[in-house]
Amino acid sequence: MITLYYSPNSCSLAVHLALELACVDYVAEKVQIGSPEFKAIAPKGAVPAMRDGNSQTMTQWPALLKYIANKFLDKNLGSDGTLEWQYEFDNAMAFVNSDLHTSFNSFYWAARFTTDGSEEAIVNVKNASFARIERQLGFLEEMLEWKEFLVQNRLTVVDLYAYTVSRWGNFVLPNGLTKYPNILAHHARLEQMPEVQKVLAVHNPK
Repeated sequence: MITLYYSPNSCSLAVHLALELACVDYVAEKVQIGSPEFKAIAPKGAVPAMRDGNSQTMTQWPALLKYIANKFLDKNLGSDGTLEWQYEFDNAMAFVNSDLHTSFNSFYWAARFTTDGSEEAIVNVKNASFARIERQLGFLEEMLEWKEFLVQNRLTVVDLYAYTVSRWGNFVLPNGLTKYPNILAHHARLEQMPEVQKVLAVHNPK
């Protein structure tokens, strides 16, 4: 049995979606990021974390997504194994992880980007982050031009990763994602899937 440790709407959402789409038996356990109880499971205190049976605690969501895709090959959530496919898969994964994801850091962790702890300084850092976020969302918008999915136009775990991160734009940017019709269409395609709806209901209970 796989156990996923998650925090609602955080990066752990992508791994939660991957497990649901893989149609495997798993347990999703909500945790408090950085709490002593969670650090006893995952010393860094960050989500997502996962255990597969009695295995050691596994972390880092790009690694977890690839683990799920490779463990459940019959679900076709990863590369088909060819060199071209693998390059496109790894390239898209690297973009989401290194460029898109990190562009949000100065908003969510603004205090780390200034030595001035005043409220005004924090607000200025957050406001400055909008341009970086929108630049990376613009690249994602271009990647989805004339495509339903990011890699070879087939649903993979990269789409789940991109979906999880890009939807933060709705929570962060003053105008949300209204400037990005391709991204919004990508979200809509995923959100019409019953597996995605099931996981979103867990992360956003009414």
